[in-house]
Amino acid sequence: MNDKIMIENARIHNLKNVNVAIPKERLTVITGVSGSGKSSLAFDTLYEEGKRRYLLFSDTQFEMDSVPSFDSVTGLSPTVAVEQRIIRIFVFDEPTIGLHELEKEKLISIIKNLVDRGNTVIAVEHDENFMRNADYIVDMGPEAGIRGGEKIFEGEFQEFLKCSASRTAPFLADKGMFKVKRQKRPVTEKELVIEGADIHNLKDITVHIPLGVMAGVAGVSGSGKSSLISDTLVPKLKEVLKNRCVVDDVEGIYVDVWLSGAENIKKCIVIDQKPIGRSKTSCPATYTGIYDRVRELFAATETARDYGYSIGMFSVNSEGGCKVCHGQGQISWHIGLGNYIEVPCEACGGMGFLPEVMEVELDGKTIRDVLDMTVDEAAAFFEGKDAIICNVLGVLQRVGMGYITLGQKTPTISGGESQRIKLAKELSKGRDARDILYILDEPTTGLSFYDSRKLMGLLHELVDAGNSVIITEHDPYVLSNCDYLIELGRGGGSDGGRVIASGTPSELKNNKNSIIGGYLY
Repeated sequence: MNDKIMIENARIHNLKNVNVAIPKERLTVITGVSGSGKSSLAFDTLYEEGKRRYLLFSDTQFEMDSVPSFDSVTGLSPTVAVEQRIIRIFVFDEPTIGLHELEKEKLISIIKNLVDRGNTVIAVEHDENFMRNADYIVDMGPEAGIRGGEKIFEGEFQEFLKCSASRTAPFLADKGMFKVKRQKRPVTEKELVIEGADIHNLKDITVHIPLGVMAGVAGVSGSGKSSLISDTLVPKLKEVLKNRCVVDDVEGIYVDVWLSGAENIKKCIVIDQKPIGRSKTSCPATYTGIYDRVRELFAATETARDYGYSIGMFSVNSEGGCKVCHGQGQISWHIGLGNYIEVPCEACGGMGFLPEVMEVELDGKTIRDVLDMTVDEAAAFFEGKDAIICNVLGVLQRVGMGYITLGQKTPTISGGESQRIKLAKELSKGRDARDILYILDEPTTGLSFYDSRKLMGLLHELVDAGNSVIITEHDPYVLSNCDYLIELGRGGGSDGGRVIASGTPSELKNNKNSIIGGYLY
């Protein structure tokens, strides 16, 4: 059929022989819970096949390592996702991330204009308004990782709303679905007060942030949210609390503002979106600290004891790492003009370990097998083996990270994913402490409604336990579930930097000065 792109039996990563027909010259959204297979379908299948065909079409003398796993793809021109003057197919990865609702409306208008001009647009997306404006919906799931990879729905938006098997559709059909069960918290007298904030575009403002609640900071892009929280409040808290403020890269930064109320905080933990590791071999297992315990379990096996292997044999950075690729499993080849490609290391077969390390197994799994497990798979594997490992994996699941692999290299982990891994690491240490302030920057970035609700529930548990949470956010669902909101604006840059509204979500909905109030639920 010339009017559709037909994909048959796509099976890369967790896809389970997915068949889908994407209409041409239409806007199609591929949605689903995090890790359900959306990107595997859109990018690892469709985009990669388009790239392969382009290289063949242009007679490029470059050997492709592999092709996407599927039986057939028809109706796909070689111009997909290639930087040419005339492009007929666009593939976007969550284009609304970080945008205010007003900015999303402008983006949707631009994309619909592309479609009106005869282009085909495919987007991996979670945003409600973006989906409502789509001509076609493909929903993946039902869950993440090995429990995902199936096509749950394919068709028009109105029919999608009736799909009871979807994890996404119920939130679109019933806005009450996103309400997080929590205690109703009155705003108390305990608060942080910032006076004279004037960094960047802030207009010498005074801001009251209540403690003991979840406070959301909203505003259009460039309105001053980061200037207020990341560049003013956080450095000032570091100055006042010193080692009791856990944050990266703010040592020695002086902010000339007056801050009161810090005496009500025992500790401040800032969870940002910076990478979780700087080493090429760092990964979620090393960052969360569970890798040391995993290595101890391998070193305690009968085979390891017979060979006299220490825990160092099960680290790519130590004696067990491949000496050729230095534990990376890949070699970089220069192909000219400053460009490189990564090819599997022949010495270790891409494993990153010495061959003899692969002879040691824990319940039938090598150390590489374990690193290649998703968090969900690892949680099942380590059940009954190590309580601490299981605790960390359980918290990772609760923050919506069940789909990542333990050994996933940090450069491939997004900022939003890095932030949730950091949050899981902190929460796995125990939640008995009180009077801790948690500061997060857009914690639900890249999450589906289903996963966002789980994460918000976890954050509300922190507040219920006697702590405080401050989040900067754009998502109206998330902001609707805050106890208190501070909105900056009205515009960005020189048009921003002022507090235009503050109060409970209900109060902002009735505040004529508020922009976000009209989008709250």
